Amino acid sequence: MQEREDSADLREQAFLAQIQGGNTVQRIENDDGSVDIETEKDGKYKIEKIEAGKDPRVKESHALLASTFGRPEVDSLRTIRTAIDGKVVGDEESADTPLLVHTVRNEQGKVIGTNHSAVLETLNPEFEGTGNGVALQAYTAVEKGHEGKGIGKEMLRKSVTDALKHARERNVKLAAIITEATAEAPEGFYNSIGMRRMYFENAEGKLVEVPYRQSELADDWDPGSGNPREGAEKVALHLMTARLDQQTHITADEVMGYVRAIMNYDSFQTEGYFKNQHAYSAHETTLQKDLHELVTALKEAKDGKIMLMTEAERNTWRTQHGKDSVIEHVG
Repeated sequence: MQEREDSADLREQAFLAQIQGGNTVQRIENDDGSVDIETEKDGKYKIEKIEAGKDPRVKESHALLASTFGRPEVDSLRTIRTAIDGKVVGDEESADTPLLVHTVRNEQGKVIGTNHSAVLETLNPEFEGTGNGVALQAYTAVEKGHEGKGIGKEMLRKSVTDALKHARERNVKLAAIITEATAEAPEGFYNSIGMRRMYFENAEGKLVEVPYRQSELADDWDPGSGNPREGAEKVALHLMTARLDQQTHITADEVMGYVRAIMNYDSFQTEGYFKNQHAYSAHETTLQKDLHELVTALKEAKDGKIMLMTEAERNTWRTQHGKDSVIEHVG
């Protein structure tokens, strides 16, 4: 038993070192759980986990996300506050997996970086927990002028450290971190911390990116009809992951376990949110259709195998198999 625990601890430390990716900032881990970092040229910063939705830093975090990604792409302030407290927007009597929010403050106390994540248990086709977990990295933002100094990597390291702790408290074995990346997201940064896009080889020998679309979010549903609100839409995104065991191949079933977990957290609503059973069933039908479409697409994967690949590895594939041998999903 002790040997297994030691092995798991070494694996976690190796994973955190990979995320750090050669960062040279000085780090001090404090007794209160916060982390002080100091860069060579830019002074000192403090990384902290927000413990309550009413914390005033939540508003600063939300403003930074809105300025980075655009307000329509970011959850509302109310949604974020409610999620930090582990509740469901529109049905606050129901408990939910808490949102983990971290901030980075400069010496003047201003929030110049933030990370939003959640530890999710992967789910089987019956939506039963598997005992394995994935840390969804929902948002990471660093204020302009502070990029490229290692702040983002240190913030992500703190986020994953707390995710590992949270997973243990829930008796969930954290197996990976995952993110839904836009076409504009800096793939080079994600690759540098070990995160890779997902691809499979089809019957024609082409490399196909997993065709993932983010479904409508939980507060996008009309409570009366169960249909998406006007303006809500599905968004094609890159699924990117890094596994704690550092494997570069996973199965299509594992991908679906990740996706069910994300959709259960981000898109499915509670019955109490809706005004009637018909509306609740309508939203479920829409989301189950989304899941079925992805399951069908992944059946094309040779031997059910999904390859986790960096940009450089895909370029090598193109060199070996031809410029049209890779089918990208976004961009």
